[in-house]
Amino acid sequence: MLIAAAILLQSVSLGPPSPPTGQDFRSGGQGSWVEMGQIGRCGLPHADCAREAFEEGRTPDAITHLQAAAKKGDAWAMRTIGLILMRGEGVAQDPETGASWLFEAALHGDKPAMRALGTAFRQGLGVDRDSRLADYWTAKSR
Repeated sequence: MLIAAAILLQSVSLGPPSPPTGQDFRSGGQGSWVEMGQIGRCGLPHADCAREAFEEGRTPDAITHLQAAAKKGDAWAMRTIGLILMRGEGVAQDPETGASWLFEAALHGDKPAMRALGTAFRQGLGVDRDSRLADYWTAKSR
């Protein structure tokens, strides 16, 4: 059942909306990236703000930006949150929630998240060990 749900959900595109053309999207006007929630406090898209915060050692700020990007359908952000939680990098380790984020990223087509999810199922990290699901997600990551 999980595999059928995963295949069904993978066929749905939930990516972030494309910004309108012909204007400065950082300006904050109608239809801008700021208005659509694409821009973080640093003046860049949330994923870029997250990268900047990580480089400066501000993991909680990075996670805030990653969550905003993930809510907009950014699979990289979903995977990154999942890996941070799985490893406990700068936050309390929470493998179950981390695996959930990896699953969401995998459903959005993120190949590295699929590979990480396969590893999680193989090793029982945040999920029950399941060699069938481990093989499935590992194969999907190729």
